[in-house]
Amino acid sequence: MLCVAGSASAQTELLQNASFEEWNGEEPTHWVSVSSASKATLSKSADARTGAASVMVAGANSNQRLAYEEMTLLPGTYTFSFYVKAATDENASACPGYAPIKADGKTGTYSYGEYVNDVTNTEWKQAVYTFTLKEETELCLVVMNPDGPYGEEGKPTKGADLLLDDASLTTMDGGIVDEPEPEPEPEPSAVIFEEAFDESLGGFT
Repeated sequence: MLCVAGSASAQTELLQNASFEEWNGEEPTHWVSVSSASKATLSKSADARTGAASVMVAGANSNQRLAYEEMTLLPGTYTFSFYVKAATDENASACPGYAPIKADGKTGTYSYGEYVNDVTNTEWKQAVYTFTLKEETELCLVVMNPDGPYGEEGKPTKGADLLLDDASLTTMDGGIVDEPEPEPEPEPSAVIFEEAFDESLGGFT
């Protein structure tokens, strides 16, 4: 069964736990993929744009990614957005995108929007990425916290810790493909006659 979210007159929000209020231990619910799209150390932060919590994506010497769980989207145009803020005095950067999931469960070529740079710890900045899918596509939305600039040894330095809050995925002409509902188990039919033949022929002659 297909569930098409969206209409010609209104955008439909497709994400769950978009403001990171629900957590399972150190992981925000719905924000962990089973593919390699998830690659980051996450933690809960009380420094939130709205609500009581945001998620911190720790910086590292390589690009780190917060990924939403896998979903299959219909053809259409989508807008992925979120707000970011530096977790420390060091300015941070962020980049929105998505990773298509191939038939073998591995990620394909990542698609990214524009970087949001010079993110400070004094205000929240919004990142917005609009993309179009020409066919039904399984993917993970990702937020990349990039590594730092190249150091003296020619290797990237550690990226800054990044706070993320109030994410959104909307569409006016696409939607999520629902998983097919399982067929119901057949109900057992009423027993009209039963004979176990334990000690005799019972009602048989």
